[in-house]
Amino acid sequence: MSILTGFSMQPVLTLPFVLIALIPTAFAQSTFKCSVSGAVVYQDRPCTGGKGDEMFKPKPPPVRKMTPAEVEEDFYRSRGKINPNRPLSSLSPLEKLQLEDQKLDELVREGDAKLHDGRADIEFQEKLRSCGGRFFNSLAVGMTEQQMLRCSTYTRPDSVNTTVVGSVVMKQYVFGKSSPRTYAHFRNGILTGYQD
Repeated sequence: MSILTGFSMQPVLTLPFVLIALIPTAFAQSTFKCSVSGAVVYQDRPCTGGKGDEMFKPKPPPVRKMTPAEVEEDFYRSRGKINPNRPLSSLSPLEKLQLEDQKLDELVREGDAKLHDGRADIEFQEKLRSCGGRFFNSLAVGMTEQQMLRCSTYTRPDSVNTTVVGSVVMKQYVFGKSSPRTYAHFRNGILTGYQD
């Protein structure tokens, strides 16, 4: 049983670690040798009257040149964003989701800008003209691939699966990377069915 019951050794044990942590900062300052009233004094600021010698001047930290890829990565990191030019295989699942959010934010900003300056109306009118005045808000059996890709809300498939059997070309367009997904099935360029 200890005589020092209730006495904590923690302050005594942490003191050496605090002192060790302060050692680098003690050496990272300039040291000046000055003469004060005939005595030699070492201090951390220049001598009064400009007399005295600088004994120690710390070296500046080495500057490392960054590669263009590192500069680009640092640019995005400083803004809290994921670099869209990084290979997807190097991204964690969370970073992939953040990158998808970034892309959606950019699309929304681009769309807002188009609405603000009137470009959206002009683009829609041009699209409507190129589609013969028809625009599809949903898929319709019998529509062509071009009508779906140019004249509907289904213009950007996430993947396309193609099967060729003789002269028959079957395509499956997949919209949506996760549930809910929409599948559009084409046979020789005509929509034969779809599922949501």
